[in-house]
Amino acid sequence: MLHSLRNTDLPLLQISEESGYESHSYFIRRFRKIRGCTPGQYRNRESRFPSG
Repeated sequence: MLHSLRNTDLPLLQISEESGYESHSYFIRRFRKIRGCTPGQYRNRESRFPSG
């Protein structure tokens, strides 16, 4: 999952589904609890693909 966030531009919904989460909102909540940020924030901070 972290690899997908850092190294692809796949939609977060697709990453959450491929990670086994049936609920996109639950994926975001769990990610924030474990990592201290949302998946989108993590991607923006760690991505190899510059945004914009």
